[in-house]
Amino acid sequence: MRNDLCQAILDCGSLDLNILDDVEYDFYDIVERLRMEDIPVTLASIVTEIFLQGISDINKALEEVIEETEIDLVNAKIDEDEALINELEDKLENLKELEPDTDIEWYFNYLDTSICFTNNSEIYRDYLSEVVEEVETNMGFSING
Repeated sequence: MRNDLCQAILDCGSLDLNILDDVEYDFYDIVERLRMEDIPVTLASIVTEIFLQGISDINKALEEVIEETEIDLVNAKIDEDEALINELEDKLENLKELEPDTDIEWYFNYLDTSICFTNNSEIYRDYLSEVVEEVETNMGFSING
């Protein structure tokens, strides 16, 4: 009976609900954001919001890592550590190439739903691996690519 109700409300089939099993983001927050934006609460809109939250989390972390790297670079220049300066300049150049809003795409098709890096996956995995893993855990989906 509960599954029937969820299927009717979310406009999906019984097996489709399984894609939400591993999501760790707060569903109350997700549904509240959808309602505030007058978006119908369906499985598709919930998954879209989950992916948008994940991308937002990566954006925030990217900004923090860039800021930290810029501070480290200033300190390396003060210390005149050429090897570290070169390493940090390369890292900063790579990080500034990242655009999570365009580097990450998703496809919603119920059980065939996926999310992937379309650009710069190596840079994300090299410099933001912990963040990417945390976001994947929170979304309940692995980012392919």
